[in-house]
Amino acid sequence: MKIYIMQIISKIKDYLYDFGGLIYPKICPGCNMALRRDEDFICNNCLSDVTTDSIFALVSKQVNTMFAGRLPIRFGAALAKYEKDSAIKELIHELKYSGHKEIGYSLGKNLCEKLNDHNKLDDIDVIIPVPMHPAKKLQRGYNQSFWIAKGIGEGKEINVNDETLIKAKKSESQTKKNQKERKQNVKNVFYLTDIELFRGKHILVVDDVLTTGATIESCCNELRKTPQVQISIATLAVVS
Repeated sequence: MKIYIMQIISKIKDYLYDFGGLIYPKICPGCNMALRRDEDFICNNCLSDVTTDSIFALVSKQVNTMFAGRLPIRFGAALAKYEKDSAIKELIHELKYSGHKEIGYSLGKNLCEKLNDHNKLDDIDVIIPVPMHPAKKLQRGYNQSFWIAKGIGEGKEINVNDETLIKAKKSESQTKKNQKERKQNVKNVFYLTDIELFRGKHILVVDDVLTTGATIESCCNELRKTPQVQISIATLAVVS
């Protein structure tokens, strides 16, 4: 009898979901198509476009090449190319400017799967999202990099620390700046409140989009004040 009642309740929930979907369908922010019942925040088609093994290998190599000779990192990784009309560009735009922080969490879980498949997370001790200035965070309501880091961290049960590395100075938008201007714009804007906390740890620094690498480089240079620290980098997308 109990099993029969549970089956009835399950069917009622299905009917309510289907009825609610007719009136207020959940839409994938990547392609504007209605989500199916088995899809959370992003449709499977957009996820498959974003997270192919070949693209992961290609853009991860690009991240490592970008920082060669600039920054001593253990590894660099990314999910996709940030290109015009690409699914990842639409998703990141929704993540940053439309209040859909759950997109960051969902893509973070996908990034976690890719990193885990390549055994990149086995010795990561802590994940640090690129900090956002408090004024900007108040305006947006959240730090999108934190939600990406949260998705990675929960997928592998790794602690996310967004309190020890802070953005102490408000910088201008990087969007229209060249590489030299970007580097100068984020110089000395990050501050490590405890240089001993991560002693001997392997840190994964997480951001949404990698363009010239100036912001993450500035973050990592501050983290490198910690003795015997090791640093790796993960981002959702890399600008081609």
